[in-house]
Amino acid sequence: MLKVCEVYVSILGETSLSGLAVSIIRLSGCNLRCRWCDTKYALKRGKIYDVKRLLAIVRKNGLKYVLITGGEPLMQRETLILIRRLLRSGREIIVETNGAYLIPRMDSPNLIWVIDIKPPSSGMQDRHDIRNADRIRPWDELKCVISDLNDFRHALQMLCIYKHPCSSRVLISPLHSTLDAKTLAAWMVKLRLPFRLNMQLHKVIWSPDDRRV
Repeated sequence: MLKVCEVYVSILGETSLSGLAVSIIRLSGCNLRCRWCDTKYALKRGKIYDVKRLLAIVRKNGLKYVLITGGEPLMQRETLILIRRLLRSGREIIVETNGAYLIPRMDSPNLIWVIDIKPPSSGMQDRHDIRNADRIRPWDELKCVISDLNDFRHALQMLCIYKHPCSSRVLISPLHSTLDAKTLAAWMVKLRLPFRLNMQLHKVIWSPDDRRV
């Protein structure tokens, strides 16, 4: 059984697969309290679903890709059961995690872990489980949401620790309505960074009230 905040179909707003239509399973609860969290409603709100029901919803949606997000998915042990069952059903899974938990060793190339590196502006920059640096695979992704130059510098320090084997899987995003994308792009170009500028596409397309389509 899983505590689920919401299940819906929408456009994937972040990661290297942004722009694709996906089934989104947002789980309830989070161990962090980021200052600029945009999903505070997922901290407590939720209903109990069993894995079989979630699989049926995903099957009905008819989409190949499934995003599991939160909150923080790894807070619930049953999340791994859901992932394994979705993989067996032929789906491709993206799991967004805040990096405070050690990601499990799961070798399937149809599973992508997206680890969020929290910057100083979040207030949660010291909550990383740095052992994840030894767990990421070439197809996993690192995501950094940046609000200012201090965040940018912190992200670069963290990325030196992680040493991701595929730089195009490192995603740097401007915090929506806080940092202009042109400014962040200029910083990246100046340093000739090989990483990917990643817009929070769902915030560009929809308001917080109508993005769950």
